Amino acid sequence: MHAMRSIIYATVVFAYLALALFMLQAFSHYWQKLRKGGWMWTTNLRLNWQSTDPMRLKVLDLMMKRRLHRARLGSASLSYMTMVYLVLTLAHMHTSGEVFRSDQAAWKVMTEWELFTAVICLWATRLSISFPWIVKTWTLNLLVTLLLARQSVREFLAPDLMLSSYYIGYIGSQRLVLLILLGNAKASFAINIVYSTCNLAIYFFNFGWNDFHYVYEVLSLLLLLFMARIFHAWTYSEARAILQAKTLSRSEATMHRLLAAMCDAVVHLGPDYLIRYPAPKLEVLLLKPKTHASLQGTPFTDLFLDG
Repeated sequence: MHAMRSIIYATVVFAYLALALFMLQAFSHYWQKLRKGGWMWTTNLRLNWQSTDPMRLKVLDLMMKRRLHRARLGSASLSYMTMVYLVLTLAHMHTSGEVFRSDQAAWKVMTEWELFTAVICLWATRLSISFPWIVKTWTLNLLVTLLLARQSVREFLAPDLMLSSYYIGYIGSQRLVLLILLGNAKASFAINIVYSTCNLAIYFFNFGWNDFHYVYEVLSLLLLLFMARIFHAWTYSEARAILQAKTLSRSEATMHRLLAAMCDAVVHLGPDYLIRYPAPKLEVLLLKPKTHASLQGTPFTDLFLDG
């Protein structure tokens, strides 16, 4: 048996194993949901903070945690999409059967189709669901690097693919998805610059200089770097706002305890002078009849009018 067909057979075997793992995990998941009797689905870009931000280290730490959390949540959805693609691809391969008989057809599948990428993604997502502890920063970086390295290897082995008019846009869309998955501006910059450099070098080595390809590849790179910067600024602002909200909440709770120890009653007012939280002590001081709301939602000015 020729080497390329051996690779095809091995890839198909791993694809079926990944599909079997997917079906087993999905069946186990929904069976547990049925046994419990319910179906529950897991469910301000304003400032570009500079390195002088005193909260920077804490914000970056929270960004990393939220990035890993997004990856764990998104792995299930990604596994469903890759599962559908693998099922359709394997059905087409078995229907024609040519890929198992011809080295040329096997070579076309390995270089032009996304079979290998889909197998890697399905295995990675299902393993991350079974073992969430493997979702680390370095494993995400490794996965994205391997996927883009695979694209470079494919271009090196089958450079004719780059002659297609839609190729740059097609690969650019994949790079954008990987950029969002990576969620790290510095790593995104480095990986995408290296990929574009390899792409331009491979194209020049095989076909020489072409204004169209070079201009659009550079524009695609600049757009991806811009999107990486925007995404980083957005996630940074979001993480900083969360930290500020937690800090203010803790400060408010501390101040409430101090005032409650020194004063007869503490009242929290909203911007419209409505009492935000129940105030049973104030209710007692004003000799009001006890209610379940304890003056919550009552206009504070009405208390003076009543007095």
